[in-house]
Amino acid sequence: MEDMLIIFDIKRTNENQICTYLNSFHKLELKPTQETNVLINYLDLTINRHPDHNALETYRKPTNTNTTIHYTSNHPMEHKIVAYRYLINRINTVGITNINKKQELNNKTIIAKNNALPTHITRQLYDTMAHKRQIRSNNTQTQRKTSVTFTYHSTLIRKVTNIFKLTGLSIVYRAINTLFNRLKNTKETQDEVQKSGIYKLTRRTCNSAYTGQTGKV
Repeated sequence: MEDMLIIFDIKRTNENQICTYLNSFHKLELKPTQETNVLINYLDLTINRHPDHNALETYRKPTNTNTTIHYTSNHPMEHKIVAYRYLINRINTVGITNINKKQELNNKTIIAKNNALPTHITRQLYDTMAHKRQIRSNNTQTQRKTSVTFTYHSTLIRKVTNIFKLTGLSIVYRAINTLFNRLKNTKETQDEVQKSGIYKLTRRTCNSAYTGQTGKV
């Protein structure tokens, strides 16, 4: 259990009492982060507490690298822009301040530049998403499309998927050039515990046993 936001009346209790009470259940060890100067970071937001309202701004951890799939990578364009779709959607749906919206739009441009994504692509994406939001707001009925998955080896796959444009199917690409495929161990091992499945370990000194499951390759 983590990432809880607790709002309380300081006239009736305080953070120490709350933690002592919660930690009494199941031997929990909650370590709260207190607000500083009426500011507190929660998930990917900074909450600025005002007497009559709360102002929201985007929060990024110090370890954030703003790295996305590089534009020159052998991945479908749909995968390269998915991070920017998220950024744009958050700008338009989360109630952050207008000043922070401008900062986020500028930050989106910087991230795209650092990952070699042309600026005109992010601009076009922003306009396209705005147009789709307008269509959805005017049309309450949405029709789900059937998805078809293709393995992406290169841009030549588009010659195949273009055939399905008039069928109404939603094309989804599965990339094979991933870190998992690059780093996974494909060697067979004789150790039974290392194989995928359920195993049982019995102690020699007594009759107790431990049963576990592994998904290792």
